[in-house]
Amino acid sequence: MTPRIVLVLGTTGVGKSKLAIRLAQALNGEIINADAMQVYRGFDVVTNKVTLAERMGIPHHLMDFVDPKGEYSVRQFLSDATNVIDEIHGRNKLAILVGGTHYYLQSLIWDGTLVHTLPNISREGSNEFDSEEPLRRRVIAVLDSNTDSESANSALYELLKEVDPVMAERWHPNDFRKIRKSLQLYADTGKRNSDLLANQTKTLRYPTCLLWLYADWPILDDRLDARVDEMIERGMFDEIRASKTLFPAQDPDYTRGVHQIIGFKEFHDYLQKEKSIAPNDHPHSDELHVLREEGLTRMKIGTRQYARRQVRWIKNKLFKDLGSVKKDEPSGNTVTFHVLDTTELEKWDEVVEQPAISAVAAFMKNEPLESTAPAPTPVLESLLLSAHPPSEIAEAQPKKPPVDRTLYICPVCVEPDSTPKKVHGEGNWKAHLTSKMHRRALRRAGANAEGSDGEN
Repeated sequence: MTPRIVLVLGTTGVGKSKLAIRLAQALNGEIINADAMQVYRGFDVVTNKVTLAERMGIPHHLMDFVDPKGEYSVRQFLSDATNVIDEIHGRNKLAILVGGTHYYLQSLIWDGTLVHTLPNISREGSNEFDSEEPLRRRVIAVLDSNTDSESANSALYELLKEVDPVMAERWHPNDFRKIRKSLQLYADTGKRNSDLLANQTKTLRYPTCLLWLYADWPILDDRLDARVDEMIERGMFDEIRASKTLFPAQDPDYTRGVHQIIGFKEFHDYLQKEKSIAPNDHPHSDELHVLREEGLTRMKIGTRQYARRQVRWIKNKLFKDLGSVKKDEPSGNTVTFHVLDTTELEKWDEVVEQPAISAVAAFMKNEPLESTAPAPTPVLESLLLSAHPPSEIAEAQPKKPPVDRTLYICPVCVEPDSTPKKVHGEGNWKAHLTSKMHRRALRRAGANAEGSDGEN
């Protein structure tokens, strides 16, 4: 029997870990981390790992286990996560994945995604190099040079435009991680990233219940800023300084491995300056203070930008893909999707925790969810209007009446260009007839008519 899984997803700062732990307590579950930076050992504060006390005795898998000097790929995550899911299922427990790294979640949700179908190729010791076409050999040589500079990164983008113009158009010229990834796929397989994406087929890997935690942006932004301040109080700078000891290179590649943690790049200049002056002079250095404040601002902005990227992926990519899932899905697997508003934390039990537990309990029994959920908040109504919901969600929405496009022309009112006033729709026409503008125009028309009568 295929294991059923639960995915708790959303931006940073919406309470994903808190909800996952409560679900695990209520429904006999174990948690699998799906945050790409929390897999690395150490750096607990700056990656905001849930503490041992906060875990409430619930097992957490794929967290804090990778050597920070190494790199952990999405292929490794997929292999490890599927193995852990099987182990949890074997213990008759529920696997609950929690995290916001979209490429981790995407690889797990869909069977047939790019990362799953590619062969695990290594060029080391290969005898194929001499037989490869000149362009592919050139890509391999550039990637193997491992040069990280502004000019080298610009050259990578130019090379991608030559190799795969479709992907070059998709990626921003400064998104060096994605540019390098597309080139790496070509180097490893001899096939363009865009061709591989176009030819892949997707089926659901598991019966899945997705819980999307969302918060209104102004509230979430304040929450994220406060969390960065709290990280500093909890010793974030000590962790970042430790990374400089672990990686003594002056300019590490901030697009790879543990260096991608938000905070490392943002405080680079501050920590470099801090090393250059005596510790006793730190409190008296205006320049050091300015660099610290600039780093703090960049980290807060970076955190908010990351949250927006997470939402864009859910709305523009995940919703679209889930909307294509048919009820006769070849795998036989189904998906349910629930959106929970975490804007008002004082209402957590009412609008987040209890609805989530009810939804997952019904999902585990393969039963329809009873309609006892609270009414959608204004935040969620606005969110769903701006997104592209899955087909089942769309079918559940009330059907809107067709838009009335009937054209009405007012005989007395005029547009700014002196043409007759045009109004579309009966409702808008009725509103126009009672408007101040129309009443003023009627009075003017009446006065003009009286003046004309007097002249005759």
